[in-house]
Amino acid sequence: MSRRNPRRAYDEHGAARVLALEARLEPRRGTAALMVAVLGLPIGASTIKRIRRLLGHHYIADHAAWWEARAEDLADLTIEAFAARHGCSVGGASQARAALFGPSLRPAGWWRAPDVAAVILADRPRADIADDLGISVGTVGRLRWMLQQDRRR
Repeated sequence: MSRRNPRRAYDEHGAARVLALEARLEPRRGTAALMVAVLGLPIGASTIKRIRRLLGHHYIADHAAWWEARAEDLADLTIEAFAARHGCSVGGASQARAALFGPSLRPAGWWRAPDVAAVILADRPRADIADDLGISVGTVGRLRWMLQQDRRR
């Protein structure tokens, strides 16, 4: 005769079973092992995963839906403004923007266009030029150097 754990529920065949209590599991987040510790349930991690799947709690799908619901803000705001408004990390917002909208690339040689080259070569602080063009200060310095080298040839 097998020993039964008094903390577990058993079905009519003697197999250990857990009853899903949706109200208890819904607000919890994190790994299944953490959930076992937080909830104090005498069940294993795989059982918690099975229960969450049965109840329709899909972390990846819920996470994707959260980003898609905020896609308009993600497209319109700067990464820093989006992170501040929605309480997420700057890195997470940056990765989500790239995943949803793809990389933001400019055409090759965009900085050689006469109007853009004039802005880059202007006698203004690099930080101001960087803000105007939406690029980094270091990139302004590199492009300025390349344009100067082109003009010397």
